[in-house]
Amino acid sequence: MKDVEQNSAGNKYAIAYIDDGKFKLRVFDKEPRTEEEAVAKELDVNKAMDLNDHTMPIDGFGDPYITCTFVTCTILFVNLFHNGELKHVHFFYNSETREVFGKYEKVVPEMSPLNFPYKCFWNETLHEVYTFYRQGESFRIRLDENDYTKTVETQLEKICDVDLGTMFLIKETCLVCRSSGNILFFKRIFDEKTEKYYWTQYFKLQHKGLLYFIKGNIRINITTDEKIFFYLVNNKEFTPVLENVMYNHMQCSSLIFGSKVRYGITYKTNTRGFDIYTRKYEHDFKVNVKEENLEKCMGISVDTLGRCLVSKTDHIAVYDIENYKEMKDEQINVNLLPSTTREPNRIISF
Repeated sequence: MKDVEQNSAGNKYAIAYIDDGKFKLRVFDKEPRTEEEAVAKELDVNKAMDLNDHTMPIDGFGDPYITCTFVTCTILFVNLFHNGELKHVHFFYNSETREVFGKYEKVVPEMSPLNFPYKCFWNETLHEVYTFYRQGESFRIRLDENDYTKTVETQLEKICDVDLGTMFLIKETCLVCRSSGNILFFKRIFDEKTEKYYWTQYFKLQHKGLLYFIKGNIRINITTDEKIFFYLVNNKEFTPVLENVMYNHMQCSSLIFGSKVRYGITYKTNTRGFDIYTRKYEHDFKVNVKEENLEKCMGISVDTLGRCLVSKTDHIAVYDIENYKEMKDEQINVNLLPSTTREPNRIISF
């Protein structure tokens, strides 16, 4: 067993693991149950996919040759590698009805018996699943947006020739991977010859350390023996920009910060427990970036677009989050009814 997956609602969890060549999938929630009840509801993957129990994981690696991810709150994608036959296997599983569908098998002779699926991700926008192997192979499984039981396309590609480690998918677009002494960045780029998208490396950071990213955050952490690097990743080019560097005086393997950067959690590999840090000083220093009077105005931040919307009397002004420049061409005009009083009508909510 390696990872515990969680659905988007946060009420269901899944574990894919291997036990003496037998692949298992266990789905559970927050309600307590006995070991007998848990085992009774497990999915026997070998039986469902008609596989033998000859798969042998690598000694010293915690990877179980099987991964999974939630597609919806109840449907999971499961991917495994049967190294005895050099066969990639994946399928979809409904945890409520216990139905297995979308079965797919493909023998890949170019793969090594030491290869295995490292991580898989669900792209909710494009209705696609991405699964990545340790030695650089990738499968893309596209589903019918109206019926997730139907597979539209399955694509295999080799994205690199180096071993891939810890990886995260940022904003469903940028794949960040740890590889030996480098941090690699990939994104899908359109090839005009084949008229298809392929994962292409577009950036590299030369850091030998552990990589960490929290979904919904805008920064990645790279922890080395001496220093911890913080990089911001924008939503346009997805190019990492160094934000801050600190000495690793805690001698930790990984440092975790939330999106609000109020608490920090550090832990060290092969050590029991973890440490929690809180911010010692907090100030309310503010800088005036707009001289006009914004009384009775309201604002909301749209991080995905990199914009801040502010309601004025009869329109909504749009500002760039990075430099607070007003985007006149993106202004939203609102036709209000004529006022019958001394006070003009104005936008009161949006």
